[in-house]
Amino acid sequence: MKSSRKNHTASFKQSLLPAYKSAAKQYKKLIGLHTVVICSDGFKLDVLWEKQNFMHLCGVYCDRPNSVARAGISEQNYFYDRLFEPNLSAKLIHFEPNNFTKIRNKSQVLSSALNYEHWRGCLIVDSRLRRIEWFLGDDSWSLGLGVSNHASMFTNGPVCFPMSLRKQSVNKLLRQDGDKHVVVSIQLL
Repeated sequence: MKSSRKNHTASFKQSLLPAYKSAAKQYKKLIGLHTVVICSDGFKLDVLWEKQNFMHLCGVYCDRPNSVARAGISEQNYFYDRLFEPNLSAKLIHFEPNNFTKIRNKSQVLSSALNYEHWRGCLIVDSRLRRIEWFLGDDSWSLGLGVSNHASMFTNGPVCFPMSLRKQSVNKLLRQDGDKHVVVSIQLL
């Protein structure tokens, strides 16, 4: 039984790699850029894309060799960089044993969530979750946005960063007394 579960886990991890590799290519175009999201009611968000945030969107952990850790390369950056290698081993990826469905769901919507050209008409909602300030998304995916300690040069608010992804309608993540904002424009700066 244990061997069967181990084989299933290995095959599941291997099945995630194509989605991660494809999404990493999309994400690479965003790294270091600010996405200013403008809503119909004048609400604006500034989202900064950094390499270190990609792994959180996948919901996995990554092993890195001791030499890499000693060199000061974070687990998150190591994971992202390995996705561009042709012979990436799925053995590097780990997740909580009871998170198969959650991880699979994230991999299914990752590319859609990163496709900012289709964000027009999406919603930004005040999050009902403590650690996440806002969710950006539609009926099938929700991108959780955290708040940094830095003020935006492009909006009157803070710089945000992607910190979570769910295969869930953004409406289900709206705080009871929260606001909804309809995205009308996106600027990459």
